[in-house]
Amino acid sequence: MINKEQVINDANEVTKALTDTSLIDNAINETESELEVISELVRKLVRENASHSQSQDDYTKKYKELEARYDKAKSELDELNDEKQIRKGKLLELNSYLASFKEAGKMITDWDDNLWMTVLDKAIVNRDGTITFKFIVGIDISI
Repeated sequence: MINKEQVINDANEVTKALTDTSLIDNAINETESELEVISELVRKLVRENASHSQSQDDYTKKYKELEARYDKAKSELDELNDEKQIRKGKLLELNSYLASFKEAGKMITDWDDNLWMTVLDKAIVNRDGTITFKFIVGIDISI
């Protein structure tokens, strides 16, 4: 028999680990700082070009390098923000699962549609006639 309180405690620990965004938040802050530095370098380059005579080829080369650096950092920032949103979504899913599980009695003896819909991510009917159930906690069961 499964110890319900242990399952809830384990699920809370897994939820914390899977949805922790502290490393992502640090990377976002660092990337945002990098974008600010690059923006300032571009402003400085443009001011310098406007006030001093210089080779336009050199200016264009430096500008394109900074532009490429900015685009790369911006892309990284977008990916980090996407990952953070995915983790927030997973947190909502897992919290919903835990709430349903907690509401269930001490022992689940009867079929509960709500609990089933909460814990199941999807069911896949395979070509060989088996069904793979994918649960939101990352467990797959094929029958």
